[in-house]
Amino acid sequence: MITFFTTLEQFLYREKNSLLSWSKLNCVNKIVVYTSLDSDIFSDNPKIIIEQYPNELDPLDPPSIRDMFMDAIAKTKDKYLCYVNSDIILLSDFCKIFTQIQHQYQTKPFQLVGKRRDWVDHFDIDVNSLSDEQIIATIGYLPIRNTEHCDYFLFDRKIYTDLNDKGLFPNFLIARGSFDRCMLWLPRQLGYDSIDCSESIYAIHHQETDSRKEYINNRPKLWNQVKHNERLLSEAMSKFKQNIHVIPGYPGVNAKCLPKD
Repeated sequence: MITFFTTLEQFLYREKNSLLSWSKLNCVNKIVVYTSLDSDIFSDNPKIIIEQYPNELDPLDPPSIRDMFMDAIAKTKDKYLCYVNSDIILLSDFCKIFTQIQHQYQTKPFQLVGKRRDWVDHFDIDVNSLSDEQIIATIGYLPIRNTEHCDYFLFDRKIYTDLNDKGLFPNFLIARGSFDRCMLWLPRQLGYDSIDCSESIYAIHHQETDSRKEYINNRPKLWNQVKHNERLLSEAMSKFKQNIHVIPGYPGVNAKCLPKD
């Protein structure tokens, strides 16, 4: 079983769509939501557990990825955890691929990652009553986004515990860029596989539109925080002699999970 965890500071139809889709997954044990919102908003979802951020945050400031990962690991007994952005819908193929790769790797730790499919004209959908096929038919076919960015990281807890213990887990800020491209290859530095499941797992992203501009305008420290993350990425890549210029041909993962006919 898997502990999902995410962070959010608004609960609109996008977040509702996403959380409901995760709740339907039979491989998900619980969903930890880091938020300052009133927990009553989520009271009708038995899988959701509300947590305060590991460290006190200034208003509008993002939490640290490392702090959240280590806090989530410490508060679950599940061997596998998955960090997911709060605007991502996942379908049952997520569990199918996880089970397939878990069987393949046996006791060897691994990480699953994947690119998203951007849903531009998104809306509230009845996730609970629709099948996977009906959800895809409702939103229409979406191509895989052609970037190195990923929106979920499913991992054996040992991977990031080891990285943290060895001082190799940069203290990235969430939603400020750079961290996902680093975490695509970081486990490989300790000999753990990072597997690209983009073509096998249909990850649906509620694409930002006008709200993105408003988000940026309301956060005066944002660009300094972006530079903080860029500096950490540069330091990590220099340490491991990785190429900082990652597009095109980004060598982020060292294995691919392809859909079976």
